[in-house]
Amino acid sequence: MVFPPGAYICFGDAMKRIMPLLVLCLLLTGCVALPATAPAEPMYLALTFDDGPHPVYTEELLDGLKKRKVMATFFLIGNNIEGNEEIVKRMAEEGHLIGSHTYNHVQLNKLSESKAKEEILKGCNKIYETTGVCPSFVRPPFGEWKKNMDFCVTMLPVFWNVDSLDWKLQNTEKIVTDL
Repeated sequence: MVFPPGAYICFGDAMKRIMPLLVLCLLLTGCVALPATAPAEPMYLALTFDDGPHPVYTEELLDGLKKRKVMATFFLIGNNIEGNEEIVKRMAEEGHLIGSHTYNHVQLNKLSESKAKEEILKGCNKIYETTGVCPSFVRPPFGEWKKNMDFCVTMLPVFWNVDSLDWKLQNTEKIVTDL
């Protein structure tokens, strides 16, 4: 499978349903096929996972990433951290980047600026309380970002350009084929 330079893949809400097959597909195959001739510019692929941590599937994913020496970015929902603090600590200890995906997975552009800021910062605070590291990145749920919000929260919003649509399709074979 070849991705365009700078491709970002997002796995979201249905992660628990398709994670075993995705881990198999992405990590066992290496997921990136090298072209016959080397490109002039290096190609990068950023694996990002949203909506965690999940008490079972996030641990399985971390095991697979560790075994293959692959780093990923996890955008965590603050209220999902409750009861899963050890998983989040493990993410940080193993060197993965952790960002906020708000506290309650809300659509930020539907909230007032102050409520949107509160959602982002509450998620960040939960991550900080758990890891001791304040996140610098935020992944807005649904990819919806309020204009100039980055100036209010001094965080960089991170979007994606390849979306698995796992939350919508809920069909593992189709998701793997499409990716």
